[in-house]
Amino acid sequence: MHKQHTQLLESEIQELQLQLHKAREDIYGLVRMHAELSIERDKLRTGLKASDNALASCKTDLSFVMRTDDVEGDYLLVPQGPTLPAKISGFQFRDIRPKAASEIVDIGHASLLLGHSNQQITKRVYRSLGATAVP
Repeated sequence: MHKQHTQLLESEIQELQLQLHKAREDIYGLVRMHAELSIERDKLRTGLKASDNALASCKTDLSFVMRTDDVEGDYLLVPQGPTLPAKISGFQFRDIRPKAASEIVDIGHASLLLGHSNQQITKRVYRSLGATAVP
C-alpha cells in the first residue's frame, strides 16, 4: 500500500513539475512580448510627437502641405509657394448667373433654372445685351 501511495505521489509531482515548466515558459513569453511592445510603443510615441510638432508648424505657416510619398506612409512637409491666406485673399467671388442666363437661348428655360416665378425678372435683371461668346 505504501508503494502504491508513493507511485501516486511521484506521478502527481511529475505532472505538477510539467505544469510548472509550462507556466514558466508562458510567463517568459509574456515578458518578452511586453518588452517588444514597449519598444514599439516608445517608437510610436516619438513619431507622434514629431507629427504633432509638424502639425503645429503647419498651423503657423500654411505654406506647407503634408503628403505621403514613401512606402511606410511617413508624412513629408512640402513647400507650396504662396501662403494659403494670400491665395484666399486674392480669390474673387463672381456671380455666374447673369452669364448663364444670357447664354441660354430660351428665356423660359433660363428663368426655370434660376428659380424665377416670372420670365420678366430674368429678362430685366439677368439678361445681358450683346453677343453670346463662342468657346
